[in-house]
Amino acid sequence: MLYIHAAGSIRGKVTDENGRAMHGVAIWLENTSMATYTYADGSYFLTNVPSGTYTILVKSGKYTHKG
Repeated sequence: MLYIHAAGSIRGKVTDENGRAMHGVAIWLENTSMATYTYADGSYFLTNVPSGTYTILVKSGKYTHKG
């Protein structure tokens, strides 16, 4: 879970179990239309996120992670 107090942004990086960046992974906030994909270096960035509590969903191929 993630709580945002004022409208802001969320950024992060997705890596595999060996620490290698994962490109093209879908990132979205559960129960919203806010989504993006990771860049070649595994980073992602969501802007204009309204204040609130969110669950971030991550999907790569058939694998989906909720965290």
